[in-house]
This record gives sequence, C-alpha cells and structure tokens, in this order.
Amino acid sequence: MRKPFFVAVACFAALLLPAACAKTKSSSGGSAALTIVNAVNGSNALVTNFSGTDSIGFYATAAQIPLGSYVEIGSYTGATPLWLYNYPDTTVQDAPLYKLTFQLPVGSIHSLFLMGSTSAPDTLFTTDVLSAYTDSVFGVRLVNLVTGTSGYKTLSPFTTYASNAESTSLTLYFTDPATGDTLNTFTLTGNGMGWSDPNNGNTLTFKNVTIALYGTVGSTMTMLIDDY
Repeated sequence: MRKPFFVAVACFAALLLPAACAKTKSSSGGSAALTIVNAVNGSNALVTNFSGTDSIGFYATAAQIPLGSYVEIGSYTGATPLWLYNYPDTTVQDAPLYKLTFQLPVGSIHSLFLMGSTSAPDTLFTTDVLSAYTDSVFGVRLVNLVTGTSGYKTLSPFTTYASNAESTSLTLYFTDPATGDTLNTFTLTGNGMGWSDPNNGNTLTFKNVTIALYGTVGSTMTMLIDDY
C-alpha cells in the first residue's frame, strides 16, 4: 500500500479546521500572479527575462532568484515569454537555462517550480486555487522537487491548520511514498499570534504557504514559499 507523501505532527490545540470558512483568492490589479521558485541544483542566481528577446539591457534591474529562494511577479497576463539565465551567464552569447512561454489569464495565480540541475533542468508549473481565510487559520501544502526520489513532482493539497496564540510547534515530514522513510522535515514555531514565517518572522495566519523539498538524493533541504 502506498504511504502518504507527508505527515504532520503538532503540539497545539484545534489542529485541523474545516475548509468551509474560506473563499477563493484571485490576483488583483488586472494582472496574473506568478511565483518562481529556484531549486535548480548547481545554479547561482537565476535572472529573469520577460522580453522574449536576447536583449541584455534588462539585466541590471531584472529579478534575480538565488538557489533556495523565490520571487513573486505580478505584472504580466496572456501569452508570457520567460527566459531564465544562470547568473552570470547573461550575455547574448550565453544560452538561457530555460526558454518558456505561459498563458496567464487575468486574475489567475500560478507557481513555477524550477528544479533538476543546470545540465538537466526541469519544471513544474501549477495553477493555484488559494483560499481567503476568515478564521485564524493558514493553509500549507508540500511539494517534492528532488529528482530521483519516489514522489518527485508530487504536490499535496492544501491542509488547513489553526494559527493563533496557542500555536507552538508544527513539524511536517516529507516521506518516501514507496517505503515510508523520512526524507526531511520542516518545523514551524509560533510567535504568540500564530505560526511564524522563518524567512522574515511574519505571522502566517490567513495565508497559504508551500513547503518545498529540494536538493539531491541523500542531501535534501527545505524552504517555505509564501503563496499569498
């Protein structure tokens, strides 16, 4: 029997709350929202180019995404080209690591997970349906971006947890669905108001987040991505 992709262990009251207290979020401002995650083994900062050309005039101001981090873009809709270069390979003579095109409808929310390696890059593109919570909760999902592992490219549904003054410790386990072995864990702690984002200390109440497993087999890491 296949085992679950992740397991949660929590030390606080009212762990799970029903999803009935949520409405659906959409991007604002007449554009689409795109979160780009860099989990490409061997990469430096990935530099974005939305021009669809080889022009190098944009590199001074283009978004750079270091390995193990992400950036949120909200300025594009429709057929959107995206070339990504592995910094500092950003000249006309350098081939982009990725050369992609997406359809981004107005108001839609998407995630682009970049993984694999610089010699064999891979992607996972998702259209995200995010809940707008009205209770003191947050939503969390897990994604496996480690090439060669069982469950590679597996993205769990969002699970809702209470996030309030009683939130103290929540550990999420990435498990191998074939063997049940633990691949890695991610632990959230409370800040007296709810769960705390380890990237910046912000409270995660009312938000949706993704925890990503990345790296290589036997040497994995985790990161939290704020999905709005």
